[in-house]
Amino acid sequence: MSSFSGAVIGREQVTRRCGCVVEFLHYESDPYRAARKEKMQQKRCPPCGKKASEVFSAQQAADAKALRDARKAKTAEQVAADEAAAQEKKLARRREHDEKIAEQRRRGEPTGAGAVFTLLPAGACLGLERLPSGRWVGWLAGVAGQPNITRDAAGPVGLLFKLAQEFERQQAPPVTA
Repeated sequence: MSSFSGAVIGREQVTRRCGCVVEFLHYESDPYRAARKEKMQQKRCPPCGKKASEVFSAQQAADAKALRDARKAKTAEQVAADEAAAQEKKLARRREHDEKIAEQRRRGEPTGAGAVFTLLPAGACLGLERLPSGRWVGWLAGVAGQPNITRDAAGPVGLLFKLAQEFERQQAPPVTA
């Protein structure tokens, strides 16, 4: 236990921090006896130190588990709050959209994804052709008094919308200031 050499000149019973009573040895040439004795009194004995370490480790593990559980619970609460916020945002967008559609209906405008096509007159002919490059070319013809409209796009649906929108732009009366 000690690295001091020389003869033991005395023994003393010392109470350690844990309450255990142990033997303290007095060596013949020991200039640090007082400091050694004080240090010994401040420390636990090895068996009590091991036991305290195990209790401390178990307590730390329990605390860490409680912290993890609390974080999981907090995360679940946050997830619920985020879902509620997302649902409210979705409902707000839906209300806004419904109001926009209601306004369009009050004005007598067509609504929905195919609204642009409803603006085309009867007898209008739409044509689509896929080019070797993968792009699409389309035309709108057969409308009396209107030139043929030709456009190209990456996909057929987008092309149809472009043609119908171009027709709508040509039909719109010029804005006068």
